[in-house]
Amino acid sequence: MAGFMNRECLSELVYWRDPKKSGAVFGAIFVVLIALTCLSLISVVAYTALVVLSGTFAFRVYKAVLQAIQKTDDGHPFKDYLDLDIRFPETKLRS
Repeated sequence: MAGFMNRECLSELVYWRDPKKSGAVFGAIFVVLIALTCLSLISVVAYTALVVLSGTFAFRVYKAVLQAIQKTDDGHPFKDYLDLDIRFPETKLRS
């Protein structure tokens, strides 16, 4: 199966074979559903994006401070993602 989750993985979550993973997944779903009862969908998406952005910024600052303290030259923590070529081929853009 070429989907995001296969049937075995889904059954492991539903039957709580790994309580940490199941709790994290269902807890996140529960928080989103509670947020949707109080706020609009666009607000929930915007706040989620803001939390992700704040987390990545905090991680970047943490790594920079860690590099300064340890005096290492590891580079940017997201360098692999920044170096990815995400351009579309000309043939797909014109068709």
